[in-house]
Amino acid sequence: MPIYSSRPPVKEDRRGHNGGPSLDGSTAASPNSSPPEEPDPKEFAHISRWLSERNVRADKDKYTGADGIDTAIGVRLDPRVGEPAAGRDYQPNNLNHRKGLEGEFGLVNDFARQFPDHTIIEFGRKAGEHGPDVISVDPNGKITVLDSKWRGADTSISPSRRAHQTENSLQSALQRIGLSINAAMKSGRVSPEAGATALENWRNGNLTIVTVGTGNARNGVIERIAGDERAVVHPKRRP
Repeated sequence: MPIYSSRPPVKEDRRGHNGGPSLDGSTAASPNSSPPEEPDPKEFAHISRWLSERNVRADKDKYTGADGIDTAIGVRLDPRVGEPAAGRDYQPNNLNHRKGLEGEFGLVNDFARQFPDHTIIEFGRKAGEHGPDVISVDPNGKITVLDSKWRGADTSISPSRRAHQTENSLQSALQRIGLSINAAMKSGRVSPEAGATALENWRNGNLTIVTVGTGNARNGVIERIAGDERAVVHPKRRP
């Protein structure tokens, strides 16, 4: 059995539409569908290594190329990640929010470098807005959500600190993901084929949430969500 597994209450429609059409005009998957298969550890091996090695790699979050996107907070973005949702000139007034955004920008740079097959479809929203920090779609339509946990003190991110643990938080994340996929397809950032599969995964509640330590925080957590099944697949619980 997966570790830290749980089964949240089944909703009529996990997108919050009470059984009505989803954001792309289709209906949500039935909550009575067959349970998903157990996660394949090999599928998450690359992400697990990345999380484990982030804190030992120097300049992991920097992009130094001349073609980078310069931002008002002083972090140059890898051009592959696109424009931040709040704009490159956005500066939070609160110091902690600014540090959090710096951590998020660094995280998206590192993710683009380590996972070049993924397309970042949204990141860098204004402080206080609900939803995932980073949303990506790979060529096969798999959805990955990244949430940056910035900490000033040296600490390790454990499963108890993972993102979107509550049903309300997950619902909010799913709403944002659906909107972002549709926008990415409309803009051409995601191909029609990958976008269609991503929307199918979104309707069925299939995604991976990766909570990542930034700033002085280390390590992270990978949680697989498939329908109404949730399971932490990294780190593994000790026997």
